[in-house]
Amino acid sequence: NGANEVWPLVGGLPSIPDFSTLLIWNGAGYTAYQSDSGSPSLWDDNNGSSIPNAPLLPVGKGFFLIPSASTTNLFMGTVAVSVGTSNSMVLPNGGTYLVASEVPYGGAVTNGTSSGGGLALSSLNGLPDFSTILIWTGSGYTAYQSDSGSPSLWDDNNGSAIPAPPTVGVGQGFFIMPSANFTWKVGL
Repeated sequence: NGANEVWPLVGGLPSIPDFSTLLIWNGAGYTAYQSDSGSPSLWDDNNGSSIPNAPLLPVGKGFFLIPSASTTNLFMGTVAVSVGTSNSMVLPNGGTYLVASEVPYGGAVTNGTSSGGGLALSSLNGLPDFSTILIWTGSGYTAYQSDSGSPSLWDDNNGSAIPAPPTVGVGQGFFIMPSANFTWKVGL
């Protein structure tokens, strides 16, 4: 998907306000884009210069949208994915990755299933101990560490066991920093 498919034209006009900012994680920081109905692609780079194509937002890629005015954003439709081993992503050790579930899923990061999809991030599914996830709270990030010795399989950022695993909402992206190479298999 491109940004123009995520926010399609409505009556010939973009469905998000002009000069809204889209932030896409590039592995080391964010690449920023601005919506612009005067640009041929409907998007500008961070300097306000037109770009030839809309930014790409493949399924499962996390991003931030900072609208320039009030807007309603509703993601809907059918997600065509084959839940199971075919939906995997290798996350090499030492990287920081902005990710999201490939299927509409909300709940504990450990509760995904092969029949329903979702996130299955725990040592039971191969996530290395002491891997970190960062979940946006609206004003900052809360950090959690995976820990096979914890009852919830997760600790807070200080290494203290927490009673329940972290949760995410439907469509919510988050950062993951694996402590060793990790293959994330959505729904397993």
